[in-house]
Amino acid sequence: MEDLEKARERRRRWRLANPEKHKESQKRYRQANLDKHREAQARYYKANPGKCNEAGKRWYWANVGERREYMRQSYNDNSEKRRKYSQTYRAKLGYEDYRRGNLRKRGLTPDGYDVLLRRQNGVCAICGTPPPAGKVLCVDHDHVDKKVRGLLCDRCNQGIGFLRDSPTIIEAALKYVQRFSQLKLLKRTAS
Repeated sequence: MEDLEKARERRRRWRLANPEKHKESQKRYRQANLDKHREAQARYYKANPGKCNEAGKRWYWANVGERREYMRQSYNDNSEKRRKYSQTYRAKLGYEDYRRGNLRKRGLTPDGYDVLLRRQNGVCAICGTPPPAGKVLCVDHDHVDKKVRGLLCDRCNQGIGFLRDSPTIIEAALKYVQRFSQLKLLKRTAS
């Protein structure tokens, strides 16, 4: 038993003295015994779910900046791959199922969408333009209480989003645009 303790202590000292070699050795072992490693992970997680969740949360918040940067970079690097996947997914799912899933996220059914569309005469609730051929109007919703407000074209929906759904900011933007338009009119009449 004493020899076993000495061997453990010797291995522990080696790991502390050679962290990079130890890390590489662990990596090689995991790759060579992937199934065994996954089974051990699954057993440990099943036996210690609270401990694993807490460790995951601690890791996430300790690395949140790096994780966000990684995700942003991955998103930008794989834009073509994402687009192809989305097209394939939509084609496999079928337009109606895809549409139904998107509407369900907003708490609408396809019939509910059609009622809103008829109520708005088939046009955007803000600018009054119909959607381009082959496109549909976006379902606009309040981000606080998640209630549907109406149907908007892409530009109006994005505009409200960029203005953070804030009536104060939207009013300020309106005043700004009106002030600029009045200055333009004044310049035209003066010339």
